[in-house]
Amino acid sequence: MRSRSRHGEQLSHHLAGGEIKLQQCEACDRVQYPPAEVCRQCLSDKLNWQTKSPSGRVIACVEVHRSYADDFAEGGPWWVASVSLGPGIVSYAHTLNHLAADTAVELVAIQDRLQHGVLGAVESLDQLTALQARFDK
Repeated sequence: MRSRSRHGEQLSHHLAGGEIKLQQCEACDRVQYPPAEVCRQCLSDKLNWQTKSPSGRVIACVEVHRSYADDFAEGGPWWVASVSLGPGIVSYAHTLNHLAADTAVELVAIQDRLQHGVLGAVESLDQLTALQARFDK
């Protein structure tokens, strides 16, 4: 199994603390996800973590019926959506239920069953508690 990069660990740490922080380049101002060593736009290594409240649109959503991770073998099905956050930025996020393509969503920070910070996507922020509850079982 491949380990997370240092930047991936930083992102998970921020998410576990309830914050969505994404890298933003000092040189060209581009926001990027997933995190990397250098800016994908201008190759600068001057990247800062900035608190963001990203919104986006669902590209596609899948329903996972079988998890190979022991911690997620029970409680499914699980839904995961690919979300467009802007030009060239796509994230994957857990959802409360199936979301149709082009649904407007807000990304939120949640903790999975292993207490890792992960991204969630909700249609409205009042769904955050219900989404987090799916992972607290």
